[in-house]
Amino acid sequence: MCPAVTGGGKGQVQQMRWMIIGILSVCAIFDIKSLAVPLWSVVVTFLLSVSCLCMGGEATLSGALLSLIPGMMLLLYSLAAKGRTGAGDALIVMAEGPALGLLPTFIALCVAFMLAAAAAVILMLFLKKGRSYRIPFVPFITAGTGVALWLM
Repeated sequence: MCPAVTGGGKGQVQQMRWMIIGILSVCAIFDIKSLAVPLWSVVVTFLLSVSCLCMGGEATLSGALLSLIPGMMLLLYSLAAKGRTGAGDALIVMAEGPALGLLPTFIALCVAFMLAAAAAVILMLFLKKGRSYRIPFVPFITAGTGVALWLM
């Protein structure tokens, strides 16, 4: 684990977490337009997450590694479901995990699933979309991350 940077603190770590929300917001626009997650957004999100650890965030190295679990579970689901959920969505969750920690990452993912399910029901009932209709998931991850940060 890298040493804490002098002058860093919880305020700067929280600012970096909100910067991740900004990157996720831009990524959500890409996902809405193309149903794809740009690789640069995963890399930048991961670098910000690591920076949060270096600046004295609450997470330890073991906690940061544990925070990858929700994203890895989503990646395994993506592979098992043969593309129903994109691998880019899982990479985004894994990239933000070290900045948030295990519980907030899990909360963010749960909120994202609930919001996506509500959107799917609305699309099926009112817009007559079928089960094969693809919904971009990063906007829901962004909202879930915002909720998790608000709860922190």
